[in-house]
Amino acid sequence: MQEGEPRLMEMVLCRCDGTLFDVEMSINNITLQGRKMVQVIVRDITERKQMEDWLRYLNMHDKPTGLYNRDYFEEEMIRLQSGRFDPVGIVVCDLDGLKLVNDNLGHAAGDHLLATAAHLLVKCFRESDVVARIGGDEFAVLLPTCSQEVVESACQRIRDNLQQYRKSEPPIPISMSVGWAVKANANQSMWEVFKEADNRMYAEKVKNREDFKKLFAGMVDELRDFDQRT
Repeated sequence: MQEGEPRLMEMVLCRCDGTLFDVEMSINNITLQGRKMVQVIVRDITERKQMEDWLRYLNMHDKPTGLYNRDYFEEEMIRLQSGRFDPVGIVVCDLDGLKLVNDNLGHAAGDHLLATAAHLLVKCFRESDVVARIGGDEFAVLLPTCSQEVVESACQRIRDNLQQYRKSEPPIPISMSVGWAVKANANQSMWEVFKEADNRMYAEKVKNREDFKKLFAGMVDELRDFDQRT
């Protein structure tokens, strides 16, 4: 290291009380009063690192739900294309009635509905699975190293959780259409598998359309009562 060319490095240090903090260390060769010395300057950068972590979190997550966002989901789709984590399951869910809630109660109520749906979804999957909100009323999940049986079981858990939630008679019931597909090997495209899951979701939505209409008819009355109470 030449004189006048400081070397910068970051590290984590420990305080006397055992707490950790981030520092930036600048090391430089200098000459002072004819003597060669090593100058070390240490700066506490804990707040900067916390801000960087927070910005990184915001860049990867959806604000209303706290789930991963579409950008992160698509990055993971690309990463999982290699085949290293095959089989990879994909689950696509569409939240029914979001527009109805937004139109009748406002977007704050819609955001609450999204957050509740997200909470119910997360409980159905492993910590290693990528649960994301990828559109206005659409959620998707990536399940690395996961067999078809496990993916189907996860979808059934979603349906069971939703049914159990509706039995509690919440102010705003939640209904979702669910589809799934599995990428078995590296020759399959993640995007084609996603499309297969999306098609299954849409087929379920069409199949259960009459049930949804009945639920929505009751939901309108409940929304009016809920709006009057609040």
